[in-house]
Amino acid sequence: MNIIANRSRENDQLFLVELSDRLEEEIGNSKEYTDASLSFDKKTGELLSFGIQAKAWASEKLPSRQLAQDMKIMRF
Repeated sequence: MNIIANRSRENDQLFLVELSDRLEEEIGNSKEYTDASLSFDKKTGELLSFGIQAKAWASEKLPSRQLAQDMKIMRF
């Protein structure tokens, strides 16, 4: 994966990094590729959050309502 964007938000002390396996000229079509985002505390370097989207990991079938509710409760 490559860094496609990074930025600093001064008002909340975050540093954000976006990663993708796409080429820069392919940025518009996000459903075909793997993308990730990371946010760090600017002062400490601590990883505060991350997210990843990977089409290869996605299911055609939606999760059950109960599973979706359980996962919402388990978010960290």
